Order: sequence, then structure tokens, then C-alpha cells
Amino acid sequence: MGDGYEGCKKDYMMYSQLVNKNDITPSVIAFHDVVGLVDCKRVWDEVKEHSHEHLLIDDGKETGWGIGVMYV
Repeated sequence: MGDGYEGCKKDYMMYSQLVNKNDITPSVIAFHDVVGLVDCKRVWDEVKEHSHEHLLIDDGKETGWGIGVMYV
């Protein structure tokens, strides 16, 4: 993702246009650094609600990492 909130949001907006739009096979968008990096977490919290399903991968020991996966 890009730098800061605007960069992260811009990356999401740009790449979300490339996903498969059919209802049969969902596409996957993955984010990194969604646990502790404030700007990435903010974008993740905003966009995950637009997914069919989402998953956060975090082992609880990390600060500033984590992977967010959303199915669209």
C-alpha cells in the first residue's frame, strides 16, 4: 500500500476496480499492516464492511503487522 491514509485508500480504490465482479467466484483483496499501523488499520476498518466476508490474521504478539483478507 502507499504511504499514509491517502496512499492506502488510493491503493484500495485502484486495485478494487480490478477484481472479478461476478457472484459465482469471489475475488480476494489482501491488506498488510492492519493491526497496529493507524493509517492502514483505518482504511481496513472502512473497507472491510463492503466485503462479503473478511478475515484478520493476527497472532496477538505483533504490533504494526497483521493481514486483512476480504472476499468481494
